[in-house]
Amino acid sequence: MTLPSTRAPAQVREGTSYPVRLATAHPIYENWRVRHFRRLLAAGPGPDAGEQLALLGELMFQARARFRVRVG
Repeated sequence: MTLPSTRAPAQVREGTSYPVRLATAHPIYENWRVRHFRRLLAAGPGPDAGEQLALLGELMFQARARFRVRVG
């Protein structure tokens, strides 16, 4: 599913240096965490639903903390 965007496309200026590595590092390095999160959600609530929710929350917290470290 693609959501419509109301943002205008970014303009690329000749001679300008863009931090492409920084902008792409977070999604690349977080891919394993997202896959783990998805597996937990797909499994559905089990007998340890509280523990599962805590783990999902921890994964979200870690991803946000990592984003702050990488991007600022």
